Order: sequence, then structure tokens, then C-alpha cells
Amino acid sequence: MQTPFGATRNEPRHRKFIGRTVSKIVLPVFEIIEKEARRRNLYTYEIAYGSKASKIFQFEDFDFEKEDILQTELLVYFMSKAAIGCNARFIRDMSPLSFDPALEADYLAALRTNLKKLHVLDELEELYQDEVIDFKDRTARLEAASSEHLSYGMDDEDEADAEE
Repeated sequence: MQTPFGATRNEPRHRKFIGRTVSKIVLPVFEIIEKEARRRNLYTYEIAYGSKASKIFQFEDFDFEKEDILQTELLVYFMSKAAIGCNARFIRDMSPLSFDPALEADYLAALRTNLKKLHVLDELEELYQDEVIDFKDRTARLEAASSEHLSYGMDDEDEADAEE
């Protein structure tokens, strides 16, 4: 598919082709490194589980389609009424910045690609200047919103008991 500027978009079929091509190069090289490192009792071939490197070299998965789908599914969940945990409530309690509704597709794309993030970051900086009075407080709240240990002091069962 051609864009108005004549460039071809990076579609899933292109990513799969690139992934197959890259795999034919990097997997044999990794195999050589791994065998030689084992022979010399070096552990340079060890890869942290869950890293991008493990995804490529251990699981031989060269596209990040599942991760893209996961991000979108999580976004759908957090926007739904089904998300009732501390993090979802904390996020809903924050006032949103006034991003441009006409650019929502760009914002969703920014969740998936670093290049799009760079484009949206300029707008974010401008919104921070125009709308955020206490930048440190806002960023601290955003960090807290994604905390694995966020709590309002009672767990959900305690809250349900307190409401009865």
C-alpha cells in the first residue's frame, strides 16, 4: 500500500518477511556463539527470560504482533467498567489532558511504535506547559497509577464488607 508520500507502510506481512530474513542471519550466529561459549565454560549466551533477546533467540519469534494486540486489549479493559481495581480507579480519578480528538488514531499508534511516540511527545510537552501546574505531582501520580502495589488502604473484599 502506497502512502501519499510514495513510501510503503510497514504492514504485518512486511514485518514477517523481515523477521524470517533476520532469523536466517542471527540464529546461526547465535548458535555458533552459544556452542563456543559452552565449550569454553563461558556464560555469555545466557539471556534474561522475557527480554526481547529471549523472544528472538530462545523462542525464535521475530515479530511483536502479540505484544501489539496485548496493548490494545489492555487498553480496552482499562477503558471498560470491568476494570475496578485500585489502578483503574486511580487512573479514572486523574483529570485527562486535552489531547486533540481528531488525532486519536495517532495516539493509539503511539502506544505501539516508538516513532509515533516521538511525534506525540511534542504535543504532550505543550499540554504540560499549558495545562499542568505541578509537573512533579502529575508525574508522581502517573507513576503511582502503574504501580503493582497501589492500594487505597483496604482490599476489595474489605471495601465490600464496609459498604454493607
